[in-house]
Amino acid sequence: MQLSSSSSDADDLVAEAFAKVLAALRGGGGPGASFRPYLLTAVRHAAYDRTRKEKRVELAGDIEEVPGATKATSVPFRDKAVEDLDQAMAATAFATLPERWQTVLWHTAIEGQSPGEIAPLLGLTANGVSAMAFRAREGLRKAFLQAHVNQEPAEKCRATVTKLGAWTRGGLKGRDAVHLDEHMDNCAECRKLARELSDVNGALRGLIAPIVLGTGTTGYLAAAATATKGAVVTLSASTWLGVAASAAAVVVVSASGVVTSDNPGTTIGAAPTTSTSASAGVTQSDQPGSTQSAGSTPTKGSSAGSVPGTATSGAGEPVEPVGENTVTPSAANLSASAPGGVSMTTDGPPNEMNISITNKGDSPTTLPTLTLTMPDKVKTVGPGKTSVGLVGCPAGKGTVTCEGGQTLAPGETITFRARLQAGPKAGDGVIIGVAGPVQVSIPVTIAQTQG
Repeated sequence: MQLSSSSSDADDLVAEAFAKVLAALRGGGGPGASFRPYLLTAVRHAAYDRTRKEKRVELAGDIEEVPGATKATSVPFRDKAVEDLDQAMAATAFATLPERWQTVLWHTAIEGQSPGEIAPLLGLTANGVSAMAFRAREGLRKAFLQAHVNQEPAEKCRATVTKLGAWTRGGLKGRDAVHLDEHMDNCAECRKLARELSDVNGALRGLIAPIVLGTGTTGYLAAAATATKGAVVTLSASTWLGVAASAAAVVVVSASGVVTSDNPGTTIGAAPTTSTSASAGVTQSDQPGSTQSAGSTPTKGSSAGSVPGTATSGAGEPVEPVGENTVTPSAANLSASAPGGVSMTTDGPPNEMNISITNKGDSPTTLPTLTLTMPDKVKTVGPGKTSVGLVGCPAGKGTVTCEGGQTLAPGETITFRARLQAGPKAGDGVIIGVAGPVQVSIPVTIAQTQG
């Protein structure tokens, strides 16, 4: 329907495209693999040809109108096979995201909550939630594209194929981008995959809710709109289950084969579940399978179509989440230490800046991701040498994300190391580091190099 103004035109375009593809296959041509992108391209070309022809035709008004006639109704064309394929790939992409990204996507795109409402759940500021939501949306788009090439490539192409999703979205920089371009200059198969992904990316509208819920989006959002506004998590969330559970279960779980057992207590990839306990501590990570921040505890035992809400028993009392290797978040107590300041010279050698995260609680937790907000013209130049207990931050500028995810034992400290370099026009500023519930501010003093 994106290429036509009516459902009947859409039916004609699809029929014409199928006829052309069938003729090509019978003639020994057509796609050898990746049939769907080839078919979608044929549909678009058919639409373009029809548009060019219609520009040369002058339409006249109706010759006559029948009094009292009612407008005929029609059912829009829906290709169930294509829908199922899209939903399976979307569910696969969503399941590969870190658990905290899944949570922030759910609360922003599905629940429609503001960053300020979500911040207490994740132990972040409102700005931190906004930044995480941006990264999560882009990560979902890249994962959705990558799902289209989720195959076993040749050994020489493996490193390139695994990065095509990020490359298509413009998220590949530096050495990785150079190596990928060099490989595709000499590999026709990877160039074909890249063209297919570019074609899919052109139709990607960035709508997160349809990707997550599929056909259940409209009903779920309509029910959510009637709920009380302003509450981060309320008991009314349980009333939404009847609307969204069946659609979400079919679209997000069954279509992708996410359910791995006939036992209803063993489900992987279910939507995150939120607990209403206000006394929970903060344990968080951007890695799947870990316990989330205060009040947000995803469980393996949740049902396939569940949505974030309050876990209650039949009597309405809160119940504890059930699942293997569940980590209780109340024991987490993180602290951070950082230098009192960093001094650099413009165009000088990289300066190392260490930010250490210590688990002061009495149970293991997961190292949160560190997000650095850099001053203008100051950048990180890559991790350099790392060792046990040391995490290197990648090259970048503006906002740099240093991935966590390691298990942090009680009393253990892990250090993030960023290698900083100031450009020729850099000036003094402040580096803001946010790792879950902790935040540090590090003044930066820059001296101009004498020419």
